[in-house]
Amino acid sequence: MDAIILGGDHTNEELYDTKEKVKGNKFSLFLKNKCMGMYVLDSLLNSDSIDKVVVVTDTTKLKQGLRFKKKVIFVHQVGNLTQNFLEGVRALNVKDNEPVLILASDLPLLKGEAINDLVKEYYKYNSDWTF
Repeated sequence: MDAIILGGDHTNEELYDTKEKVKGNKFSLFLKNKCMGMYVLDSLLNSDSIDKVVVVTDTTKLKQGLRFKKKVIFVHQVGNLTQNFLEGVRALNVKDNEPVLILASDLPLLKGEAINDLVKEYYKYNSDWTF
């Protein structure tokens, strides 16, 4: 299964009341020693159930030359949640009825094991969707 992380936002309003002011992009909010969205990406990369990941975010804030053990595609955010979702789907080139896991970038406690369990449940029930 492939996955999309939605980490972009078209707003310039402050997202959280923290020491570091973050406007319009949860993916790039620093938590401990890395961007919050990287915790989610690491969880997907550590999951046996995920093949490819698309990250929709403000790509101008990313370091160049990042390397990963699975295919990761970064797509620049284009607007609101729906528009960013559609950009992620286009980047994956999703076929009809092909399952895709959609995640927000502000889930730093998510673990690869939880992703494996969710995907397993999805296939167990042959669901149209799983929450």
